[in-house]
Amino acid sequence: MNHLLNGSILTVSCPETDSRAFFSFCTLLTTASLIPMILIVIGYTKSGLLLSTSVNKFRTVYIPEDHISIDEELLLWKGNMAFKQYIPMKRARFGIKMYSLCETSGYLWNSFVYLGKEPNRNGDDPDLVRRLGKSGTVIPRLMGTLLNKGYRLYVDNWYTSQVLFNYLHENNTAACGTARKNRIKLPKVFTDAPLAKGEHSFRRHDDLLAVRFNDKKEIYFLSTIHRANMVNTGRRDREGNQVRKLQVVHDYNRYMGGVDRNDEMLANYISVRKSMKWTKKVAFHFIEEAVLNAYLLNKKSDNRKRYLKFKLDAISALLAAGGTDIAAPAATDRLSGRHFPEVIPPTPMKQNPQKRCVVCTRNKRRKESRYHCGDCHEKPGLCAAPCFKIYHTHRLSFEATNLYFSMSSFKYYDDS
Repeated sequence: MNHLLNGSILTVSCPETDSRAFFSFCTLLTTASLIPMILIVIGYTKSGLLLSTSVNKFRTVYIPEDHISIDEELLLWKGNMAFKQYIPMKRARFGIKMYSLCETSGYLWNSFVYLGKEPNRNGDDPDLVRRLGKSGTVIPRLMGTLLNKGYRLYVDNWYTSQVLFNYLHENNTAACGTARKNRIKLPKVFTDAPLAKGEHSFRRHDDLLAVRFNDKKEIYFLSTIHRANMVNTGRRDREGNQVRKLQVVHDYNRYMGGVDRNDEMLANYISVRKSMKWTKKVAFHFIEEAVLNAYLLNKKSDNRKRYLKFKLDAISALLAAGGTDIAAPAATDRLSGRHFPEVIPPTPMKQNPQKRCVVCTRNKRRKESRYHCGDCHEKPGLCAAPCFKIYHTHRLSFEATNLYFSMSSFKYYDDS
């Protein structure tokens, strides 16, 4: 096992009893070149969330490839909040909604947090709102300098409209997306005509293509990228025949998943912990995004290093740069030598300070003690009896429930 996941280095650098130290340690998870992009949002008011520093860094260090997608993210949060959203189709269902623009690889290029319906609360341009509607104004805000660069944008049916696609076409940006039948102005002879499963029909007006496709249900597409042609998917059916699809369907499935790909990669090794403040939750999320972006850029340079290995190497490099000894700790430090309980000395703020007992905490009991072990390097809080004896005489089984903090949960057992 990597010694970063099993030893005292993490308990020294990130004590659970000190949230400021915990948060400081989390900032080490970014690579050295990306540290300046993290803006700590603790203390900002709920009327806005200033994450422009981190997002500006994402935009300046890399120019995305030609296929990009825009979609919503939902960061789990069930506490009280004026702009908490409920999206039943998302895994979290309740939380903080963010609009994100990602490359097909999952690189997050731009993002902002939805702050509610109040007029101009999200900094929307009133003229664009009148022309494109609330959903349409999200697109130019996220694209920014990518407009007029010939990009191909993929969106879902919440954004798609003729007005938006015409606006993007005027700004030299092609677009493709699923559409809602009641939002696109199409003749009834087109929308109501019977269509067998697997069949499709289309209409074109100048550069705008409308496709009606009957699969398991009817799906509508608008596109300024495609023609209504069929392509081979490279797969075969049970009878050995080539599987063919509409190119608009094939390309949408291929390029629309950038934001979902980003969420999927973040979920594998996530460091976000439960917090009473939503600002911390968002800050941790963007730290994770910075690490993932750094990994994806590293991967583009033909580096085949796995994501977990990249994170561990980044932590090791940053700890070494900070002068922290990252050598594998000796497991016998706690189990050998002479250890005596000491009263926790007073601090300027408290005459009789206390610490959480680490043994009780790991066994899901909240108990604070006036004693700690002054002979252990991390000086853990411990009940005088029986936890002090248990801590220094029993081996502990670690469950790596979190990538960075291996002491997130343990249970003790008797060696005898």
